[in-house]
Amino acid sequence: CGDHRDLHSVPTRRSFDVVGSADERKQLDSWRKYIEWEKSNSLRIEDKLTLTKRVIFAYKQCLLVMGHHPELWYEAAQYLVRMSREMVDSGDMNGGKNLGDQASELYRRATNILMKQNPLIHFAYANFEEGRGKFEKVHQIYTKLTDIPSMDPTLTFIQNMRFARRAEGIKAARQVFRLAG
Repeated sequence: CGDHRDLHSVPTRRSFDVVGSADERKQLDSWRKYIEWEKSNSLRIEDKLTLTKRVIFAYKQCLLVMGHHPELWYEAAQYLVRMSREMVDSGDMNGGKNLGDQASELYRRATNILMKQNPLIHFAYANFEEGRGKFEKVHQIYTKLTDIPSMDPTLTFIQNMRFARRAEGIKAARQVFRLAG
């Protein structure tokens, strides 16, 4: 049968000794091919919810091994957002809301664990929640990010001020500015 490591996405000590190694890139490419295969719907699944569950299952399995790649978290969440919109557009409000909630949970998991110190994932999460009108949640996301002592909070305060001004007006933006001082 030969060397079967190429067929399985199993983390090996050698593969992850250096982040960005050739072995890791090869494994990431294999995961991406698998996810794209699921998205292509080669099995001709007619139920969008079932197809979405299969694709998200593939992403979740990938994230178990490759969770230190922020683009994977983002892509998975964006897939859920896109499918949520499609469900709502087709008249399935509950299904759309459920997928939106799953996207929120995926972002929450990312920002609580492996991507805790990645501001871009936090910003994407905040932008997503702003789009859903959950302004208090957005403030919580920005606050959590500024509370990380090892990170420079400047960009986070700027993003938070922009959000506050868009969503709540100039007084709210000034309040965030005061907090930055």
